[in-house]
Amino acid sequence: MARRGRSKDALTGGTGDVNPQTMQYLMNPAISGTSEEWALMTPFARMPRVGNMVTIMEIIKVEYWFPGTPTPGGAGFQGRMILYCSTRPDSGGLHMPGCIDQAILEYDIPTAALWGGVSTTDRVVRHDMTDGQGHGMLVATDAIYVGGIGNAVLWIHNTGAGVRIWYRFKNVSLTEYIGIVQSQQS
Repeated sequence: MARRGRSKDALTGGTGDVNPQTMQYLMNPAISGTSEEWALMTPFARMPRVGNMVTIMEIIKVEYWFPGTPTPGGAGFQGRMILYCSTRPDSGGLHMPGCIDQAILEYDIPTAALWGGVSTTDRVVRHDMTDGQGHGMLVATDAIYVGGIGNAVLWIHNTGAGVRIWYRFKNVSLTEYIGIVQSQQS
């Protein structure tokens, strides 16, 4: 009987890697107006393999954890926290080159009396990074930079913010690898 369905090469680029792995970082972009950023080293070798193929990272999903409730800043309180992933350092958001993805949590409390209605649960935001057919975003840099920016607020959970990246490995040609590296680092 003939084998039907999608071959492993159609989705995984020849690696056969269909099970996603994760990398994550917990952070504290807590104090008003500060930002923090960390480099997560990408877990693959960059040397060409047989047939001039290079194994790189394919990002499938990015998950952000926002901490619970911010400490009230009084009447007219507004707070914002941005978490992001980038292929370059010091990106700070989608408007910057190299930014892969970001999530924003905002509070707008018009009066201190309304503060009691704010939820204290952690918030999780998940972004699907695939094209709808299972092909994710290719990353060929030595590191992925994750960061957070806090604005006008001191968050109660000081270490509750975080980023988790779901990825798998994919083989690409040496020519494609060079093009990806140049576009993500320059």
